[in-house]
Amino acid sequence: MPDGKQMTVEILANPSHLECVNPVVMGKVRAEQHFAGGDDRREKVVPMLLHGDAAFAGQGVVYESMQMQDLTNYTVGGTVHVIVNNQIGFTTVPAKGRSATYASDLAKAIDAPIFHVNADAMEEVHMVFKAAGEYRQKFKHDVVIDLIGYRKMGHNELDQPSFTQPLMYQQVAKMTPVARLYEAELVAAGHLTAEEVAAMKEDAISQLEEAYAKSKTLTYKAEDWVTQEWAEIMEHDVADASNTGLDTARFRDLGAKITELPKDAEFHRLVKKIFEARTKSIEDGKDIDWGTAEALAFGSLIQDGYKVRVSG
Repeated sequence: MPDGKQMTVEILANPSHLECVNPVVMGKVRAEQHFAGGDDRREKVVPMLLHGDAAFAGQGVVYESMQMQDLTNYTVGGTVHVIVNNQIGFTTVPAKGRSATYASDLAKAIDAPIFHVNADAMEEVHMVFKAAGEYRQKFKHDVVIDLIGYRKMGHNELDQPSFTQPLMYQQVAKMTPVARLYEAELVAAGHLTAEEVAAMKEDAISQLEEAYAKSKTLTYKAEDWVTQEWAEIMEHDVADASNTGLDTARFRDLGAKITELPKDAEFHRLVKKIFEARTKSIEDGKDIDWGTAEALAFGSLIQDGYKVRVSG
């Protein structure tokens, strides 16, 4: 970064527009917050999700993930959601794709602040992203940016939106690309000269051409893609991973702990019956049910210093 600080950016594989990556990103962030130096304040590792406007409104996994944002066992301290809003989901206009006025209206359910910004206005886009990032860091809550622009081309080679939305795409054809708009704005304001803009563009293009040329001959080894964190995980001895049993003494001691109800509380008679049956199965060493076996497994992991989170 300009101030000398280091920042790592990771991008997870995403299967098209189906938003399956959302809980994967949040789960990975939660794990890194726990394992990478104990980021309990959730300030060092921050998730950002990019959504299509139609996908944000139409894919159930979006809301399923968002509504968990403040749960104790799942929170990641807020996700920055960016809706890349091209105002046309595949070839569907908003009025045919959602009941709400805005694609971002779903976020109202969790009281997330929503910024609507014109994607053609670079300074405003910068201001909104900065505000969203600061909000997330201060309040540890989801925040949504509705980045309203347009899609120049079709979704793929066979998708031609001018077939189904001819009027809209007559307007799109007349639009000046955002880079050209910003160049003109900077020159008009006296921040850059036309010559400086041309030099910057030439430098950027030469860097891209150089990287493209290198890609033709560059070869990679598997270890080139391994992060230091993953390398440290792989250093753990897994040779004895198949030996996961407990000796009898520890088994009985742990069994006694998980089948004893507190003496200072009153419990439902059926709960008492279940725990009595579990106690007997531990003492006899037979007829242990699935619930007892799972509790023994989880208990032994916790005793060994591992954290256990059960979800379903």
